[in-house]
Amino acid sequence: SKIILENFRCFKSRQEIELKPLTFLVGENSTGKTSFLAAIRLATGILSPKRPPMNVLDFNTEPFILGAYEQIASYASGRKGRAKSFLIGYETTQRAYSDKYTVRVTARFVPHQGQPVINEYVLKDIDSGVERKAEIDLPSGRVMLEDIQINGQEIRSDHVVAAPWWLNEFIFDFNRLVDQKKKIAKPGRHFRRLSEEAFAIAPVRMRPERTYD
Repeated sequence: SKIILENFRCFKSRQEIELKPLTFLVGENSTGKTSFLAAIRLATGILSPKRPPMNVLDFNTEPFILGAYEQIASYASGRKGRAKSFLIGYETTQRAYSDKYTVRVTARFVPHQGQPVINEYVLKDIDSGVERKAEIDLPSGRVMLEDIQINGQEIRSDHVVAAPWWLNEFIFDFNRLVDQKKKIAKPGRHFRRLSEEAFAIAPVRMRPERTYD
């Protein structure tokens, strides 16, 4: 698995950080350990079925109080200033029947009334290269999808309106296209949303002690 970050706090350039079954984060204060732990929980909550399929994530749940957009988006000195958007995502490998599927999920956040909100979802199957994108217009909440099929009917992107079921249909259509591209004999719902958000705890802070006279 990987966590993908761009313009998120101290992670200014795009970073794809691999996670192992046991991963240690070691570093000095203010080097991004807490931000990375917060990003894990946020990334796994992008498509979480436990929250409404909307474009809002909670960036201020204990133990990680990240603040508003101005405190979350990276800042570059000079003319660049505050990043106009930031990205959080993850890459996961799941199994369906005897096949493995590696899918990348990313969400791009922009400021809206001072808070970060999602204005773009991207699903990408690494093996087949199939990629689906959904853009959310602000402030209307109108969802614009690229040539998506809903209930077997082709619908132009500018005709799709935000509704509670659109994200489920978006994922279903993504799976269908991957099956077609890979010519799967037994097509199935191979990419599944993570059923649980990552459990998050605050980092352990140690107080160095002198060990010599």
